[in-house]
Amino acid sequence: MKSVVPLRRSIRVKLMLLVLSIMIPFISFFAYLTFRQYKDSVDEQLNNNVELAGAFSMSFVNFLEQIWLTELSIGQSLLDNESWDLSEKENYLESILAKEGVIDGLTWLDPEGNVLLTTQPSLYLKNFRERQYVRRIRDGEEKVLSPLVMSKADNGAIIPIARGIYQGDQLMGIMVAILDDDKVGTVFKSMKLRSSARFGLVDPTGTLVYRSGLDTVPEDKRKISDTSPTWRALRGELVLTQSRNSSFDGSARFGVDYPIPEIGWACYITVSLNELLTETRSKALKDILILSAVTAGALLAAAYLFGRTIVNPVMQLFYTAKRYGGGDLEARVPDLGMDELGSTGRAFNHMLEQIRSQVQEIEEEKGTIRAILDSLPVGVIIADANGRIVETNRQFIEICAGAPASPILKIQDYGQFQASWTDTGEKLDPEDWALAKAIRFGETTVGEVLDLVRFDGETATIMNSAAPIIGSGGQILGAVVAIMDITDRRALETRLEVMVAERTKSLVQLHGQLHEEALEKSRMQQEINRMDRLNSIGQLAAGIGHEIRNPMTTIRGFLQLLSRKEQYLKERPYFDIMIEELDRANGILTEFLGMARYKPMQLEPGDLNEIIRPVYPLIEAEANLSSHQVILDLQPVPLLPLDEKEIRQLLLNLCRNALEAMASPGSVTIRTRHQDGKVMLSVQDEGHGMPPEVIEKLGKPFFTTKEGGTGLGLGICYDIASRHHAELTVDSSPKGTLFTISFQV
Repeated sequence: MKSVVPLRRSIRVKLMLLVLSIMIPFISFFAYLTFRQYKDSVDEQLNNNVELAGAFSMSFVNFLEQIWLTELSIGQSLLDNESWDLSEKENYLESILAKEGVIDGLTWLDPEGNVLLTTQPSLYLKNFRERQYVRRIRDGEEKVLSPLVMSKADNGAIIPIARGIYQGDQLMGIMVAILDDDKVGTVFKSMKLRSSARFGLVDPTGTLVYRSGLDTVPEDKRKISDTSPTWRALRGELVLTQSRNSSFDGSARFGVDYPIPEIGWACYITVSLNELLTETRSKALKDILILSAVTAGALLAAAYLFGRTIVNPVMQLFYTAKRYGGGDLEARVPDLGMDELGSTGRAFNHMLEQIRSQVQEIEEEKGTIRAILDSLPVGVIIADANGRIVETNRQFIEICAGAPASPILKIQDYGQFQASWTDTGEKLDPEDWALAKAIRFGETTVGEVLDLVRFDGETATIMNSAAPIIGSGGQILGAVVAIMDITDRRALETRLEVMVAERTKSLVQLHGQLHEEALEKSRMQQEINRMDRLNSIGQLAAGIGHEIRNPMTTIRGFLQLLSRKEQYLKERPYFDIMIEELDRANGILTEFLGMARYKPMQLEPGDLNEIIRPVYPLIEAEANLSSHQVILDLQPVPLLPLDEKEIRQLLLNLCRNALEAMASPGSVTIRTRHQDGKVMLSVQDEGHGMPPEVIEKLGKPFFTTKEGGTGLGLGICYDIASRHHAELTVDSSPKGTLFTISFQV
């Protein structure tokens, strides 16, 4: 019959009551102290943040006033110097832009919103009358700060800052300064915040224009939530919040939302609650040290009181376990009384009896397993969870030793083996063995082939397999490995593989030679056909070009004279159309004559990159007109014998074709490379590509897929490449087309 220990005699209950009686007052005081210090810190930080937000907003307003003053000065200068030509005015704006530094663009509009002058050439001929800041100036406001606007040119965000320029009461023009959103941070760089504080600037539409710690605000984070207290600040209210969640990382914060009534914007400053709580805990730590000392003294006293009751019986259990582990299977714990420790001692003795019975059963089973393993025709290893080899059979020892097993040979772990992969010859690291992978990852390996260095110094080819030993709880208890000596079979396979490889190699070489000869013959025939077509068009142009251009020049001159006569002023648009069509026809004839005329080559050593860079702004300006972009990817290349004018013409023709090939906004990449003894110049677009039947006709005179095209541009490109002893190739797919010119170094 089991003895029942009364509750008042329970050691565990006594110890728990003592610890609780000491710790409850300590924990309560610590919680109260931390809470008070935390609340006082929050209030102090909120007051500081109100002052900081006011300073930040004042800095931003002063910054805007400075820009408006600059715009007034620029506008008055332009009105006072109307005699300046366009170039002088543009240089004046550029000098102001360089002086200010923070402004990214200046534009001068007439009262109707038409662009008269700008530092951004792509804005000419545009009208901004419907823009909010233009409407507000036209309605009578003198100074306007626009909300954030997304720029179509570079997918960035900008802030237009506008001012009306008056003479008396009459609006003479509108000066607009453009500020990129990534420049806003320069206004606040001298203002200091604590490490976890974040400052944000919000426009009247609820768009986050700037946030400290970020160069640019991500697009998905720009719009503040409908429940944000910043909306109340945009309506003119000062808002203090002691708890809010960050829209960026969801962290708990507190802060201030501060209105900027001068411009209708708002700003906020938030601080991490976690950092403030950490500081509060640090401040309370000094007070807690005293209580900790008191608690430690109380616990030492408790340890002394319960030492006799607990320590001596526990040591009896320890010494008994130590003797049993040393091989004394008769060791037992003496009687420890009728309390909980006494019950533990009796249970411990019962466990030792069961272990002794199980050890005897295991020894008997081990002998049976040994007999089974020695009868198998393959080598077998059994390892524990630490990778130590606990059992092998006779066949395994014979494979490793290269001779009948010797009782002296002892193999404990895989560190004694040296092996390499048969296919690659690469040496196996300890973690590469199938046994190691089975124990570490539970992987099963079947039939991997290795070259094993035997203990007699010879090499044997083996087939190695391994599988993990899984316990009832899913844990890996060890692994079992089986190996088979396949040295003779592998030698035969190797001889057969060598014979097949030699025969295959000779056939592949013969096929490659025939294929290369066929490709070279086809390429030469295509080049001959193309040169014949170019020669034909040259002869045609030479025969009729000059005879047509002379009467066309006369007609154009008379049309210009007639268009200036007063009686034909109403018909002036028709004269302009006729002159434009004559100029277009003259351009086509110019291309004809360019193909017909033999141009002496002016080859001089030059850097291909240095020819491309001056042409880049012209290509980029043309791309901006259709919302495309041009990317330069230039790597260092050696000097080549080049005709700079012809290379420039080649590049312009290819880039114009690439821009016209893209219906929707896309990118044209100009790339240079030096590889395999050649310098590569490539132009790649993101259009819809060309079908094979179109690619075959490229360079053929008068063949074009463009409406209004002449079909001569690519022919000129092929001619320029040929005269530079270069090869022009085309690679096209539904994702775009790549033109590559390969120059021999």
